Formats: sequence, C-alpha cells, structure tokens
Amino acid sequence: MNVYIDDIRDMPEKFDVHFRSYEEALPWIKENWTNINLISFDHDMGMEHYLGFDTGELMNGHQAIRKLYAWARDTGQNFVPRMICHSANPVGRANILAVIADFNHLLD
Repeated sequence: MNVYIDDIRDMPEKFDVHFRSYEEALPWIKENWTNINLISFDHDMGMEHYLGFDTGELMNGHQAIRKLYAWARDTGQNFVPRMICHSANPVGRANILAVIADFNHLLD
C-alpha cells in the first residue's frame, strides 16, 4: 500500500491512500505500518504554513515524521516502509529527508 500525505495536491495514480493532514495520517499509518510499501511526505500543511505563521495547531511534515520515528524506535519496529518527500519547501524537505535517513539506522 502506498500512502500520500498532502493538503493541496491531488494524489498521484501510484498511491492508494491520501491524507490531507498528519493528524489523520499518523494513527492510520501506525495501525497499518507493516502493510505500507511507500509513504510520501509533504512539509507545509494548512494555510498557516503557507502564510508564514505557525499557530502550532497543525503538524508540519518534519514534526510528523519525527513523531513517527520516535514511535517506531520506542516500539521496536523491525520494518520500515520506503519513504520519500515531495515538498516544494527546501528547508522542510531537507529536514524530512534527514529523519528518513535516521529511519534506516533503526534496522542496523
């Protein structure tokens, strides 16, 4: 199963499940973890991120993947699905990619 997380873009054809927020996505991902082949992350989620202010009400992609990493580490997950980032935000993208690299160390 391939998971696409983006609040604005339409889901590409190669994906099976589309979430518009990390608040919706994370519980589902944790529940279906071993059935997921690919997760594609966006960084900016919601108008507060696009307008340059952050009220803290919505998780961005970096916050979400860090929560997911902590969960996988703390629960001893021995499987990690492939993860990519499709964000246009260069700083957010770099932060997400750094955590994706950390995921690979869980299997070492």
